[in-house]
Amino acid sequence: MQQISANLRQTIIELACREDVRSVSCPFEDHDLWHRLVEEQVKRANQLQLPLQRAYCLSGPESGLDGLTISEWGGDVHIPYEGVCDGDLLILPEWRRFSPDRLRGDGNLRPAIAKCCNHLIVRGDYGELGNVSRRVIDDWVLYSSNRPPTDCNPFFGDT
Repeated sequence: MQQISANLRQTIIELACREDVRSVSCPFEDHDLWHRLVEEQVKRANQLQLPLQRAYCLSGPESGLDGLTISEWGGDVHIPYEGVCDGDLLILPEWRRFSPDRLRGDGNLRPAIAKCCNHLIVRGDYGELGNVSRRVIDDWVLYSSNRPPTDCNPFFGDT
């Protein structure tokens, strides 16, 4: 089971609990992280009286989440066959290419990864990007668009 640093886990959880984050695409298999994400999904589904994935979409790694008891926790996680899904918060798998040179300086992160997201966590530091805030977390960097958020739920949003 893949473990991540406590700093990275805490940053993901903090972002995932923000009201403007309604979908998360995460390649990690970290037990504690997924347990917390599922708790947030169940909480929102109950508050909004919506199906789990519509209330708060969770997408995992294409390799699956074997050994994690997602359904026993009451949650639902989409396992993508397409590699990685859109998400308001997208943690880019290390195998996926990030091309910051494709950004236009308007804060839209989509051109750099060909996926919709408002917050992007990537391994490595690509420096300052136009109209995007940057926060270093260990070996990872969080880039957040300074534009108004876009709904990036791959099943029910404006992708």
